Amino acid sequence: MKPIQENVLLLRQQVRAVLDTAAVLLRQLDNEGSAALRRASKVPTIQRVVMEEFMAPPDYCSSRSRRRAYVEPRMVALYLSRELTKHTLDDIASKFRSDMDRDTVMHACATIEARLHTEEKFAARVAETRARCEQEIENADLPLFASLGQPLNQPAP
Repeated sequence: MKPIQENVLLLRQQVRAVLDTAAVLLRQLDNEGSAALRRASKVPTIQRVVMEEFMAPPDYCSSRSRRRAYVEPRMVALYLSRELTKHTLDDIASKFRSDMDRDTVMHACATIEARLHTEEKFAARVAETRARCEQEIENADLPLFASLGQPLNQPAP
């Protein structure tokens, strides 16, 4: 019986070593490989949060409508995308609609900034939305494999 128990213990140690190595590799992949994915997902996160805050359907972001109900949340999302990301104006525009250009983003930013200085309630609403966007982006920056926890090489019970 003793040789079988020794083999079982040896196998456990080997399995733990493999699992520890896999956990380290997954953390490295997460820290390096998914950084670009998290950066790319900031604009859609901002769009989603703004549409939720303004109680607007998600398709308002890509709509061509000029109705205020469509334009206001879309402009806020454009403005916050510019403020909270390092994307170029052209990149931001393309994430909203394929035929949108950088001038539309610049116009939205200028319009929102002007309203922030003149409309107190609107400024407060945008500030709340911005804070929520920052929180959602921060949560999205957590490593994808954070649940792996500590190394597994603790002794077996």
